[in-house]
Amino acid sequence: MKKTIVVVGNGGSILDQNKGRAINGYDDVVRFNNFKITGFETDVGTKTTIWFTCNCNLTKSQMKYDEVYFHSWQWDKSKVPCYATIKEYHPNIKTVKRKNCEELKSQIPNYPHLGFSTGLLAINILLKKYDTLDLIGFDWHNDAFQHHYGDTEPRGDLHQPHLEHQYIMQLHKKGKINFL
Repeated sequence: MKKTIVVVGNGGSILDQNKGRAINGYDDVVRFNNFKITGFETDVGTKTTIWFTCNCNLTKSQMKYDEVYFHSWQWDKSKVPCYATIKEYHPNIKTVKRKNCEELKSQIPNYPHLGFSTGLLAINILLKKYDTLDLIGFDWHNDAFQHHYGDTEPRGDLHQPHLEHQYIMQLHKKGKINFL
């Protein structure tokens, strides 16, 4: 039996859809960075089995997950204090390698650098383990929605949301990505 997986983005479009129960019904639920659950359970669910992060939220670091992935554009993780902190709680932490970013860059050659979003890196890695992924809460900086539900974190300009969205839509057309 194949495991089901949903990749839950932090975008505001996830709100007011009442998808929490559906999200909790997946075998694996992937969340990112400083994801929020409390107060949003009806829309985002409560389950998290896989955490992808590039930052060091101590509360999130202490939670239990089946898998944890860390990424940083400092390829030598011994120079990243955040990685060491998370590793204390998750000794089997996996890292996003430079080759993962280079592989993704070969798929999106007009991306100007290797600074992909945590979400796109996760999708790329997870498609090696799962035949298809279901996605929800990805907005690609659509101005109709708050960048992250539950916080006022500003949008940066490192990521290329329009290029990432185009790539996701290519994967969708190939049957690799579905939208919840």
